[in-house]
Amino acid sequence: MAASYGVELIGGGGLDQLLGGSGIDRFVGTVADLSGDTIVGGSGHDTLAPTSDGAFGADALMNMREVEVVALGDHAISLSIVNANFIGVSGGRIKITGGFSDQTVDASSVSSAYSVEILGGGGGDILLGSAGNDLFRSSSAQLSLATIHGNDGRDTLDMTTAARDDGRFLLSGVRGIEIVRLADFRNLLIINDNNMIDVATGRMKIIGGSGVDIIDASSLTAPYSVELVSGAGADVLRGGAGDDLFRFAASHLIGDRVRGNGGNDTLAIESPVVQQVNVLADVQGIENILLADGFNRIFLRDSNFTDVLDGRIAVTGGSGRDIIGGALLTGTNGVDFTGGDGQDVLRGGGGIDRFIWSDPGEGGDVIDFFQPGTDKLVFQGTNFALDAISFDVRTEGDSATNLMTTDLFVYSDILADADDVQALLATNGTGDSPLFIAARDDQNHTILYYTALADGSVTVNEIADLGASVAPMAIGLADFVIG
Repeated sequence: MAASYGVELIGGGGLDQLLGGSGIDRFVGTVADLSGDTIVGGSGHDTLAPTSDGAFGADALMNMREVEVVALGDHAISLSIVNANFIGVSGGRIKITGGFSDQTVDASSVSSAYSVEILGGGGGDILLGSAGNDLFRSSSAQLSLATIHGNDGRDTLDMTTAARDDGRFLLSGVRGIEIVRLADFRNLLIINDNNMIDVATGRMKIIGGSGVDIIDASSLTAPYSVELVSGAGADVLRGGAGDDLFRFAASHLIGDRVRGNGGNDTLAIESPVVQQVNVLADVQGIENILLADGFNRIFLRDSNFTDVLDGRIAVTGGSGRDIIGGALLTGTNGVDFTGGDGQDVLRGGGGIDRFIWSDPGEGGDVIDFFQPGTDKLVFQGTNFALDAISFDVRTEGDSATNLMTTDLFVYSDILADADDVQALLATNGTGDSPLFIAARDDQNHTILYYTALADGSVTVNEIADLGASVAPMAIGLADFVIG
């Protein structure tokens, strides 16, 4: 039959053979009449539509294939889906639509090669997913009555109306769902440990809409965690006791309230922070901040350290130029600064700050308010060819003739730039191992350099400008951490 045509085939009593064509076909009949029939949809987008209440047992539809949609209507139906039903189904996914009666859809015997899309109705439904990546779609009213178990795979629950968790605990019947997508309305959603049963890796991802979202996972215990993705709107996001992840575009973070609560939590800002306002104004309890590639400017305040583990926040820059400010921090609040690529500006505060480099090429940074004897310069040992045990020799002077065992050379005269450092080492350097050099430049700033060979035969990298207020002679081995 040509693809532009479709048929409606009505099953009767007995074991019928209902064979569709290449168009959009529809197979109808009572549950009793359709049970045991051979139903072949053909190559179109075909539908099975039972017309009565009843139960399709595990074997009742064993001979159904090439049918993409099962429409249960408003009938009280129990339906079992098995692997054989997916033969010839486009995309390996069957869509089941429910109605206003209590309905059961059981796809728990279906393997991970296939999946189901289930649209809940208005009754007290029981919806059991497959081992594949299933999709459940439900309104808030429907969800409050339903039992949903995603089973294996990475399963998604799409909310089609505003989530209203008004004391009934909207997700009380939800298990094994890895992703919840909220609609573009004002939403209130609460997550607890029961929702984490059978969730892969113990982490649930909740994606906010464009309205005001309140997502509360504060009752979650470790090791469970959430990944909260904020949309537009002034959202309130609360993590649990596990290691949570909060994801934002920079513009979406403005006006939001973020609370990490317990655990080692991370805020990933996924677009450059160029806003003049403080995007971190209402962020607390977050231990790690990840910046996007491109230009970023963020400033930390003491309030950001409320409920932060050990009073430390780690900020990691992207591949662009980052300005990361902690100058207003007081007391013991400290920052681990990793600027990454780009010429970054890192401003320390009152606590013990750590400035971290994993590769010599990440240098060229500016460090404001470095405190010798308090703050730390941290270098990843492998890429700098360093050994923490043997990093123990500091030499001062205006000559590079005796650097065979020196790890830190503090030069007592002026070296304008990295080329001058390399020329000095090439002229009279005697070392053949990695070396840090601290020296004044012609602007009276203390510059920290690094080279892999102290004889001047390889590139000298400028690591950081420590400013005019820090003298080279104040830099000691204790200011370095090799790890």
